[in-house]
Amino acid sequence: APAARPPPPPPGADDHIVIVTYWRSFEEHERSHADHVFKDKFAALAKMCTDTQELGYELLWQGVPETE
Repeated sequence: APAARPPPPPPGADDHIVIVTYWRSFEEHERSHADHVFKDKFAALAKMCTDTQELGYELLWQGVPETE
């Protein structure tokens, strides 16, 4: 049997989902694609979507590092 789908959103509801992740490097981000927990959870979410996009941004820190 196919997996249960959530009900459609009510009229006027925003039907967009954004997942924000932060990685210290592009290599660290790429390793996340091999993590089985991350892959399983993301795949389950993707099944509910009609379209997915992966956008990347490079953020440059403009503050002072915190001291421990």
